[in-house]
Amino acid sequence: MKTLRLFGMAIVAVMLAMPATSCDDDDDDDDTQIETTEDGIVTGQKKLVKIVEYEEEREGSYVYIDVDTAILRYDSKGRLIRWEDDDYDPKGSGFVYGYAYLQTYTWTENSIAYHYNEDGYTGDYTYVLSDNMVMEKTDGSYPVTYQYDSDKRIALESEKDDSDTDEYYYSWDDDKLVRFYWLGAYDNEFHYGGKTCKGYNPWLADWVSSLAVAHPELFGCRTNQLPDYQIRRYEDGEEERRELSYTFYGDGYLESVTQTYDGHYYKETYFWE
Repeated sequence: MKTLRLFGMAIVAVMLAMPATSCDDDDDDDDTQIETTEDGIVTGQKKLVKIVEYEEEREGSYVYIDVDTAILRYDSKGRLIRWEDDDYDPKGSGFVYGYAYLQTYTWTENSIAYHYNEDGYTGDYTYVLSDNMVMEKTDGSYPVTYQYDSDKRIALESEKDDSDTDEYYYSWDDDKLVRFYWLGAYDNEFHYGGKTCKGYNPWLADWVSSLAVAHPELFGCRTNQLPDYQIRRYEDGEEERRELSYTFYGDGYLESVTQTYDGHYYKETYFWE
């Protein structure tokens, strides 16, 4: 759901010890004990199986509401094979509109075949891997390439077409994503106050791709850090602060992330198995 970022889509120690607000460092599936398969897929932790996104925008008497539900399916090796997305604008937003978006993934050695169908519009891509990291996504003509820093964290994504190249820059401070810069569009800074979760934070992975939401380890963006707020700066000089808040399941996994700013309310709810 990387496209969602185009819509605007980012405690004291006592609080960190509470399961309702943070990870418990003593849990059996602590990130320090991560194991991976031969495909580089993390095992021993819960899988993300459903995401419900709710977006509400208010300006005067105008109200816009959008609801999106994604169902994720995995094979016996824990690899994502299907992402089914239903999006609609319910009554109350002034009109009703919906579409279905299906993504399927077929895994082979050092590559993942990716097929999508968006309301009848279809396409095929191939993710090319090296050392269990995604290096390229291509449809045979216009490649998307990925570069990584010395810690194997995603640093640059370049997307080419006939006339232009989109470039997305990622900056890290250890395991904290501190900046996402879309060249020519907007710049984002993420500010942290010590919040973490069990497993990983899919909201941050969503800045990379849908595949990264399920398997952030393939892009070096797996992190359990939770930003307190996000600063977005546009090319025209406009700046806005987006506050982030979270809820957690009893085992410390992230239940939801809510983003609020300037009449916008955006919430993602996560379901794990």
